[in-house]
Amino acid sequence: MANCVTKYFTKKGTAFTETRGVVIAVKISDNVTWDFYSGNNLFVAFEGGVPYIVGKWRCDGDENFIITGDVTKRDGTKKNQTFSSKTPDKWTDTVETTQLDPSFSCVTNGLASMDMSFQIKDNIYVVATLKSGTKWYFYQPKQGTKTWVEVNNKTITLQGTWSCVGESNFQLTRSDGKTYVGGDTSWKETTQTEPTYDKSKFPLKLNSQGPEVAQLQNYLNKIIPFEPLVVNGLFDKKTQDKLIQLQKSLNITK
Repeated sequence: MANCVTKYFTKKGTAFTETRGVVIAVKISDNVTWDFYSGNNLFVAFEGGVPYIVGKWRCDGDENFIITGDVTKRDGTKKNQTFSSKTPDKWTDTVETTQLDPSFSCVTNGLASMDMSFQIKDNIYVVATLKSGTKWYFYQPKQGTKTWVEVNNKTITLQGTWSCVGESNFQLTRSDGKTYVGGDTSWKETTQTEPTYDKSKFPLKLNSQGPEVAQLQNYLNKIIPFEPLVVNGLFDKKTQDKLIQLQKSLNITK
């Protein structure tokens, strides 16, 4: 579970119970409890055992957090509001802003499960602080590769790419090919295995389907990252057009 929640309530002197990796139940009053769930970052507030707020939470630095969710009013109506532990006296109406790319959720969930403090910066990247003080920066551009850098004393010491491993974890790949999966204790050599293909499916053509097409789509996205294809294993018109674009650039076809 993320330290930001437990640190905040410990500092405030508010009672809470914790089941590691599952939920932190905070006693706000004799009748009100707030539950923070790990993995999916779900937040539920109960009054008299009845949920009246359901939303999502995230860390805001090392000792604070933010909650955004639907608040049920006394008259039964709901309103989307936001709570910040930095201003704990009130909930405020949620202002629609550019949201953090949802593909970051595996990173924030993975960092939370590792008890690693992190922040979301300007809704465009995530920065995590290791116990050593070293920082990891995760970037997700609108087009192109998800990049990652490690910074120590304002110097980039490692860099590479990152990818999701399910919904609650991530993998880092360094420029030298070594990989790290969230929660591992060390970097590991990447083992490359050659994919197998059904030779009877070649040459690929419009409406072809299968892993061979998915491999082609991944390759085309790597070579021509602008307007990336959906990797669905279907040789559709967009895949054909991008392949022709590559062939023309290589003078393979007219």
